[in-house]
Amino acid sequence: MKWIMSFIVAMLLLFPGNGADARPKQEAVHQMMNALLRHKYDLAQSYLANGVKMPEIREDSPIIQVEGLPARKKDHRILIGYFRDEAFKSKRIAFIWELTIKQDRIIRLDALYDGANPLVNENKAVREYRNQFDRHVMVPGQFPFEVHKVQGEIIGRRIALQYEDDANDRFLLIQAEPVRPGMPILNWPKPMKAKGSYESRLQKDGMQYMVTLGHRRWLSHVKPEDLGDVISSMK
Repeated sequence: MKWIMSFIVAMLLLFPGNGADARPKQEAVHQMMNALLRHKYDLAQSYLANGVKMPEIREDSPIIQVEGLPARKKDHRILIGYFRDEAFKSKRIAFIWELTIKQDRIIRLDALYDGANPLVNENKAVREYRNQFDRHVMVPGQFPFEVHKVQGEIIGRRIALQYEDDANDRFLLIQAEPVRPGMPILNWPKPMKAKGSYESRLQKDGMQYMVTLGHRRWLSHVKPEDLGDVISSMK
């Protein structure tokens, strides 16, 4: 984090604002910034030239501020976005992008820093479930891959948390719900082979869990012992 703040200070000191006349027209940049602040990411993408893709914002926390800073070249622009950090009641850096502008079109976007923490999405879903049902949901303390994205969903009294490894098409899915009267006891912590995945089922503290580790195409790309390690780390 220290180098990030040093980078921002350097941008402000070395390249102070020179007025609109010193730079080419950058209406597309301003429109993109406004779209990001309104959380309209598809609209923000539309201000990029064909073939230029906006990096995925991998965290659901709202973006509350976007700063535009001059860069080393007059046809470049630095964008710094900030998340609202609900845990600390403050803001933190979401991303630092360098844009290249030509004839009021953004023809290139280089991601200099990605500050998203996908596990924030996990925490938000688990906290919401606890507030609704006064139930603790166990989550992994370790993963068999680098987590690029987390999706959390509550349907009825069931919570689903999906952790994704976009680079290698692997995923981990945890589904949990309270044990109901008459519900069969399903407690098979040892991983079992399922269609394209390995699954385990367990009960703890009045909650029924189904934990699935899989690959989008090839089961051979995941190992049952990895699922066992995940379950052992859950608390």
